[in-house]
Amino acid sequence: IQGMVDYSRDDSINLIVGDPNALVERAIKFVHFDLTNDSVSLYRDLRPDLPKVLMDHTKMEQVIINLITNGIHAMKGQENPKIEISTHWGTVDHVDRDEGIRDSKHIRNNDEVIVIEVRDHGPGIPPDKLDRVFEPFYTTKPTGEGTGLGLSVVKRIIDLHRGRIELENGPQDDSGLRVRIYLKAHNALLKK
Repeated sequence: IQGMVDYSRDDSINLIVGDPNALVERAIKFVHFDLTNDSVSLYRDLRPDLPKVLMDHTKMEQVIINLITNGIHAMKGQENPKIEISTHWGTVDHVDRDEGIRDSKHIRNNDEVIVIEVRDHGPGIPPDKLDRVFEPFYTTKPTGEGTGLGLSVVKRIIDLHRGRIELENGPQDDSGLRVRIYLKAHNALLKK
């Protein structure tokens, strides 16, 4: 029910300048019990000199919590499960030509961005299903174990922030799923 409520919420966001690393640390506190309960090791690599980001702190915390929780579920019963979270920044150079062309707030090539990456070491997502995971009610979990709303809510929140989200399976010998979130750096927004 909570997933449906989150998905159907209005599109309003409360944008405030904030520190992406502080956001990640707050989100980790919310999932600390789940990490401990499932014996999941969490590794952080948070770059200390990140520019600030204009974001809705509550909604972005929900994104990070959801990605960590999905990783925990993906590794259930696995030996030595681990999740890695990293942050860094730089310029983006792989935005499709038409994406964001009508809205200067969307990410475009050569924009300065903050990247938040969450990586689990589970089985990953079957390649033929990767294109569908953001569809509402689509899930790769067994019946009764997921609503299929988690990643669609995540995508919607990232879209509200005019950001980007990318999912990528790890190489065959390492598997897992890598999720990258791109948000415009606050100083990049001020230049527009």
